[in-house]
Amino acid sequence: MAQTQVDMLRRALEHDGVVSAADYEQAWSNYRQCVVDKGYNAPPAVRYGNGLYSPVFTTDTNGLTQEQDLKVSEDTSTCFMEYTISVDEMYRYATANPDMLTDPDEATVDCLQRSKAAPTSYTVAQYRKEKAAYDQDLSQQYESGTDVTKDPDKFYTISLDDPAVVTCMVANGSTLFSTPEQSWKPFG
Repeated sequence: MAQTQVDMLRRALEHDGVVSAADYEQAWSNYRQCVVDKGYNAPPAVRYGNGLYSPVFTTDTNGLTQEQDLKVSEDTSTCFMEYTISVDEMYRYATANPDMLTDPDEATVDCLQRSKAAPTSYTVAQYRKEKAAYDQDLSQQYESGTDVTKDPDKFYTISLDDPAVVTCMVANGSTLFSTPEQSWKPFG
C-alpha cells in the first residue's frame, strides 16, 4: 500500500473512520496517475451524481495479445490496490453502508430503505430475485449470441433512474451501471 493511502486512512481514523471527500478524490487521482505512469492511457473515471467513482469499466482488448491483456489487468489491479482500494471501501461504507453489513445485497437494501428509495416492505430476497432474473436474462443473451441489451428496468421494481438507488447500488458493488461507453483503450 502506498504511503499516500496509508496517510489517508490515518486521517480517517482521526475523524471517526470517515474518509474526507478530498482524500477520496486524491486516491482516485493517484490510481489514474499510477496507470499512466505504467505507460497506459488514463482509465475512465466513471463518477456518479453522488460523487462515487466506479472501479468497474470494460477494457477494450482488441489488438492486444493475451500476454498484453494480462499485463494490463495486473498493472491496473496493482495500482488500485496500492493507491485506492481501502480508501474507496471506507468512503463507500460511510456513504451507503454505515452499519458495515458484510452482505452487499443486504447492505444495498438497507441503504435503499434508509434513503427512502425503496419501501420498508422491499426485502433482500426480493432484491436478489430481481437481480438474479436480470443476470439470467443477460446470460441467455450472451449464450444465444444475440446483441446484448441491458434493460434492467423491466426486472427491478425500484427506480433505476433514482439517484438514491444508484448511490446505494454502486456504493455496495453493483456493476449494473457500467456501460460500453465506459470502455477503456489502454493504448489509445
